[in-house]
Amino acid sequence: MTIIYKHNFSQYNKMSSIKEQFDSMKKQCPFCKIISKELESNIIWQDEICTAFLEINPATKGHMTIVPNEHYSLFSATPPKVLNHMFKISHKLIEIIKKSMGKTSYNIFIPIGQISGQMVQHAALQIMPVDNEEYIKEFDVDSKTFDQDKWKESHEKFKQIYPMMIANIGKKKEPIPEDQIIKIVKENLQLIEMYNTDPEGFKLQATILNAQLRNLFEGQDIDKIMIKANE
Repeated sequence: MTIIYKHNFSQYNKMSSIKEQFDSMKKQCPFCKIISKELESNIIWQDEICTAFLEINPATKGHMTIVPNEHYSLFSATPPKVLNHMFKISHKLIEIIKKSMGKTSYNIFIPIGQISGQMVQHAALQIMPVDNEEYIKEFDVDSKTFDQDKWKESHEKFKQIYPMMIANIGKKKEPIPEDQIIKIVKENLQLIEMYNTDPEGFKLQATILNAQLRNLFEGQDIDKIMIKANE
């Protein structure tokens, strides 16, 4: 089977300071500080993948935040297996809310980007228990002011994309063959230069920070591939 895999890596510069920048970002991140217990917080759940804690500035009583232990700036950039685990933990936390607070209604809120309300550049899933007194009106949409034409326009766009997306649901992604990855790397010499300049920074990009490289090297031994590409 022939796999066509084309990417433009020309925009990537040397990464000699990538790890330093990432470490600096983590040191300044309040969620990372909570995870490492550098910053005091009421942690409800913590395992090797994620941490859940009571929100410092809660919108409702019992407002919890679940975050991945690894620093991913956006929810949409977080690996699916991490997201799956976070949602599994959210079910456990909802049961805790039901038994401890007697609340059976709640909102699950996932802010992605500053405009949507993401105040910390660290992926997060929020659980907000609600009752009649704490009903969050910000989630209401006024049907009188809702633009039906824009709704129809959005619906048409979704219909065009939907068949392509639904076709891939449930299908296991096949890893790119090692020899093809080596070929791609050799055709993009800046990748070799990036790895040789800063191996740890490159691997950080290829496993966490850069979705393009992450897709390329997913499930592969990065050091092994880059050593072969250098030959």
